[in-house]
Amino acid sequence: MSHADLVMTSTVAFAPIRRSLTQNIIANGKQFAPSADWNAILDCVTENTIEGRPIQGESLISKYFTPKLASIAFRMGWGMDTPEVVYISGFYFTNYLAERLNKLQFQLAGGMTFQTDAQKEKILEGKRNEAFKIDGLKIELDGGLSEFANAHLADKDPLYLKVYQRLSRYQVVYDEHKARREKDLVCNLLKEGKIAEAARILGIEG
Repeated sequence: MSHADLVMTSTVAFAPIRRSLTQNIIANGKQFAPSADWNAILDCVTENTIEGRPIQGESLISKYFTPKLASIAFRMGWGMDTPEVVYISGFYFTNYLAERLNKLQFQLAGGMTFQTDAQKEKILEGKRNEAFKIDGLKIELDGGLSEFANAHLADKDPLYLKVYQRLSRYQVVYDEHKARREKDLVCNLLKEGKIAEAARILGIEG
């Protein structure tokens, strides 16, 4: 890890540093699907805060995921361009594409109600078009992630990739301290080469 990355990841509470790291995460993701519509991808990155307020895109990444990934990088001695961090960054976005696609498929399968047939057809046509687009974006991003893993992480036990994929997930949680302790424990186990134990803590079966 370079001195600059060390400073960045250890001072992530500062807004300019957090913004810079967030841009690093997005740039990492773009490596896997450079021609994709990234505005559409970022639109899929959405959650509700603990207070119930919606938060989306760069704001969500900066508030919740950037500190988590910066902490992982700092503990592991990784830079923001280390293959593991790049891979985790990319998988973060495919998680949200999958969630959005699942929601659209549920709606298209009958998970919506309508006042009129005309309204039904108009709304479902829009949902079908969106699902087709999101599916294409996910296929492109997943393909890039697979190629990257084969090129840069092929020497790793496949269980490592599953752990990195799980670390890429972020959910707004009520017990941040518990989540942080789990993350720190997983990082310590990874540093010690205890991949099976790390996977077990994250609920991953080998």
